[in-house]
Amino acid sequence: MPIFRCQVTETVISQYCGYFSRAGVTWFSKFFGPKIVDPQSCCRAFKNKGQIEIGRKIYFAAIGTSTSQSDFLVGVLDDENNCETGIFHDGKTGKSFGGQTETSVLEISLSEENGFVSELSGEIRLSEGLVAKTSDLGAMNSTRGTYIWEKVDSECPETLVQLYRGDLRFFVNSMEAGSLVGGLAVLDKDDQVAGLELISPLLLCYHAAWKTHLTGFFVVIHGDIFTSKDWRGGDSLYRGPCRAF
Repeated sequence: MPIFRCQVTETVISQYCGYFSRAGVTWFSKFFGPKIVDPQSCCRAFKNKGQIEIGRKIYFAAIGTSTSQSDFLVGVLDDENNCETGIFHDGKTGKSFGGQTETSVLEISLSEENGFVSELSGEIRLSEGLVAKTSDLGAMNSTRGTYIWEKVDSECPETLVQLYRGDLRFFVNSMEAGSLVGGLAVLDKDDQVAGLELISPLLLCYHAAWKTHLTGFFVVIHGDIFTSKDWRGGDSLYRGPCRAF
């Protein structure tokens, strides 16, 4: 299932500006601290092609990459290096410093990912091992950001025919959700081996499934439990109950 993810971090810097700038030091009152984005703002960001609201202010970010934005919180420095300074209050020490400019630097990341849906448990597996209820249509994590998704109608063609039901092995490059893309589903039975390359996820007859490199052939995954072990080259091997159509 397609997942949209909004992740924002903030670094706050304060330093002397003007006559004393060479003698002063730089304070980092916040260094890549997570900044919460509510699900509604994250949803609007993707619908508005990267226009996102953070702290009641609108920013523009590129989808699929990270974008940096900066704002002065105290004082200002114009294009001609003219300073207007103010007082910086250090929340950690309780001290205040005059002659300062304080800058907030936001790192905004908007990305599209894949989530693994389990119809049996009603859960969706997100990136970095996070799990949420599919019916929630969104999840927030203080360090990994905000995830949103939409309910997707399930395809179920009447012409669908089951060719095999049983265990398959999945050779993939990562343990992360959505990492089955480009992996191999391998059937090794009765001295015969067959493999299908996994192209993209979908819901098929209300089950998590994968399109394969063969047109009209799908792999449908059942159950929540997969056994896994390390494999050569840092890859991973999954084994679980599946059907091939």
